[in-house]
This record gives sequence, C-alpha cells and structure tokens, in this order.
Amino acid sequence: MQKFIILFTSIVFIPMMNAQNIENSYSPKFRIAIKGGLSYRIGELPDNISSSYKKYLKDLKSGTHVGIEFHYLVPSKKTKKESFGIGAVYSYYGSKVSLKNYSFISEVDGSQIVGEISDDITLKYYGVSGLILDSWKKGFWFINLSLGSLNYRDLGGFSNEQTDILLELKGKTLGVGLGLGVDFTVYKNLAVGLQWEFLGGVLKKYTQNDGTSTRTITLSDEQKEILSRNDLSIGIRYYFMGKAKSE
Repeated sequence: MQKFIILFTSIVFIPMMNAQNIENSYSPKFRIAIKGGLSYRIGELPDNISSSYKKYLKDLKSGTHVGIEFHYLVPSKKTKKESFGIGAVYSYYGSKVSLKNYSFISEVDGSQIVGEISDDITLKYYGVSGLILDSWKKGFWFINLSLGSLNYRDLGGFSNEQTDILLELKGKTLGVGLGLGVDFTVYKNLAVGLQWEFLGGVLKKYTQNDGTSTRTITLSDEQKEILSRNDLSIGIRYYFMGKAKSE
C-alpha cells in the first residue's frame, strides 16, 4: 500500500507540474485509455463469524484491476472546450486469499474439520460507454457512464491431509459504471490520468462445478453476492487530435 501511495503521488503530481498547455486550435477526435490500480468491493460482512474468518473475507474484498477504454469524440456545438464521446470499456479485477487452520463442524457426523481454505476471484466487465470531456489549460476533465456485462468467477478450495476440494463458481449479471477523472497532458497527444470509478452489480445465481458435475444455484435475497466495488486508478491516455471547427 505504501509503495502504491508513493507511485500514485509521483505519477499524479509530477505531471501536474510538467503538464503542457492544450492548443485551442485542435480538439480531440479519439481517446484511448489504459489504466490500473487498487479496488475495494463494498458490502457488509456477517457478524456471527470468527475474527480470523472476518479478516479473511475483508482481505478478499481488496484487489487490483486493469482496464482499457476507447471513445470516439464529437465536439460540442456550444463550446470548443467540451466534447462528447461514445465507445467501449473493459476491466479485469482479481483478488486471491487463503487461510490456514480454518475449522468448521461437519454436518454429517458433527466432528470438527480443520484445513486450509482459499478463494481466487476474478471479475471481467465488458460495456458500452458515454463520455463527457472538458478541456482545461493542462489537460482534460472527464465523466463516463457505462453499461455492460459483469462476469464473476471464483475458484474456491479446501484442503487438509485427508481431502482436497476445488469448486468453480461462475455467473454473470448486469453491470453499471460511473467514473470521474482528470488527464494531464505530458507530451503532445500523450497524457497521464487519475480516475475514480464505481462499478455496480449484484449476482443472483451462479453455476457450481466440482469437477464431476455442474449445477445452477439461485441465491436468496440474503445470499445475493454484491459485486459492486470502488476503483482508484492511474494510467496512460492517448488523444488523436483534429483541427477544431471555428465558431
């Protein structure tokens, strides 16, 4: 975390000091953004669990993400500073955690079972996106809104000296994204950006595969999996510029 803060500070504030002025005679026509950073999934944790398992679930909420965005831009008719865009977005989120000496009571014979549990969760998001872009002296401010498919996968395992179990859970749901950010122009068409984004989605059912059979499980309201998360990212942007129309 400390390394990320140092990296975040250097990437954000150095471009702010060295950002180049935007030429008013040109307007952006295409924008490509590559981003990556830290993520945190929202949602409450259950109360009636051990402190070690609660920490396990809390750690599982934290992860990393990478993504790419592409937008075609059209200048506003009201002002040369503003542009509107339509395009596509993709993001990949991952979180992997394990816990040794986890114990639970067997439902078969009431005995205590101890072993190591693990989860390896990935979320892939594919969406269409709208973008509002507003230029300023050192770069661009932007807001984007997206709608798409949020795909969930969890490889969950339990192992000890007697057994080794691996389950694959897969499902997908509707995802909605809202992002805010700023890009600092550092050289001609190249910019460095800072972005916050909220990505929302709720998983209502999934398929479970134990290696021998697959079944679909529908979740109750209390069991629904909250996939929503907050992303904080830094990244590289490239703007394809065109001659601005005179007012």
